[in-house]
Amino acid sequence: TTSTITRHTVDQSRSVAYNRNIVVTMSGEDHPRAFVLDECQDLMFWTNWNEQAPSIMRASLNGANVLVII
Repeated sequence: TTSTITRHTVDQSRSVAYNRNIVVTMSGEDHPRAFVLDECQDLMFWTNWNEQAPSIMRASLNGANVLVII
């Protein structure tokens, strides 16, 4: 399986309507956790609990420019 970061949106005009878009797709060894959103800078940060290569990662809120910070 693959890990994903998804964006959930709710259409408040319909009681059961919501939308989900995959923003970032990672490998099956990746385990994204502990998300922080910086809406002013249009960035998201998360920890990746990959057993072989744990990291702190960053991407634009739209999922572009995925970067390993540490």
